[in-house]
Amino acid sequence: MNFNELSELSQQADNVLLGACSQQHGDLVAVVLPQVPERWLVTLGCMRGGLIFMPGTIQMKAKDVLCMPQMSKARAIMAGDKVAQAVDTVTPDCPFLKTKLLLSEKSWNG
Repeated sequence: MNFNELSELSQQADNVLLGACSQQHGDLVAVVLPQVPERWLVTLGCMRGGLIFMPGTIQMKAKDVLCMPQMSKARAIMAGDKVAQAVDTVTPDCPFLKTKLLLSEKSWNG
């Protein structure tokens, strides 16, 4: 990936977060992804849009995933396959969490 592609793709991530996901400058975005290129594109997208990026690890259990948005009052969470089920189980207990994004090659109900 060259710098031009990095710039374009991170702008697309920013557009999704600010546009389709209705995030606003200063909102917290919890990101629980493995070390994949998309993780860095989301990080840069958050920076571009003035969003606060809060990284997590895919080794988190449901109680850890619950604590992350509850304590921070994150309005969005982006997760991968390995933690998608944990995210689904805890979101009813996270009143500030409005958006769930899944980074996956397959679909997921919820």
